[in-house]
Amino acid sequence: SRPLTNMGSRRSALLLPVLAILAMSLFAQTVRPRKPLQPTKPPAARSAKPDDLQQHYDAARTFQIGGDQQKAESEYKLFIAEALRRIGSSRSRAKDFDHAAAAFDQAIAFHGDDPNLHLDYADSLFLAGKLPESREQAEQALKLAPESPQIHTVLGRVFFEQGEYEKAKPHLEAAVVASPKFDIGYML
Repeated sequence: SRPLTNMGSRRSALLLPVLAILAMSLFAQTVRPRKPLQPTKPPAARSAKPDDLQQHYDAARTFQIGGDQQKAESEYKLFIAEALRRIGSSRSRAKDFDHAAAAFDQAIAFHGDDPNLHLDYADSLFLAGKLPESREQAEQALKLAPESPQIHTVLGRVFFEQGEYEKAKPHLEAAVVASPKFDIGYML
């Protein structure tokens, strides 16, 4: 079998659209409608507009039809990574942390330099009680987006839960300065 990055062959050129369609199918199956009286802000709302998936897919198809296989591959990877991130977030909200972790790991394989992907994974791991792993993902997200108050919040909470209050303090302070919230300020 050939790696996905080898777009030179006809087989590889057809594999990414098939994966994209599969990802869309999986995403549609895992997203359940929310109850209208439960206002929640899912982690997926942080980084992606509802049409991001469609935009990446349309761009990939356009590049593929135009013969630019390299750009098509790049857009398909972004599409698949975003779909997998949304699946991971959905599985996490359903407290299905093993499947969430699998989706996040696959998404990172496609687009590991997305800070929001690492942040959502850190949130999921935090909820699962896997604090060391959550810390790793939050630290990776912080390297990619050092000014993000959401990342500072998650990293501060991880340190706080681990009893490392001195390490938690600068992150929680950065989060409060950027976005004052009672629950974050209370931890300080």
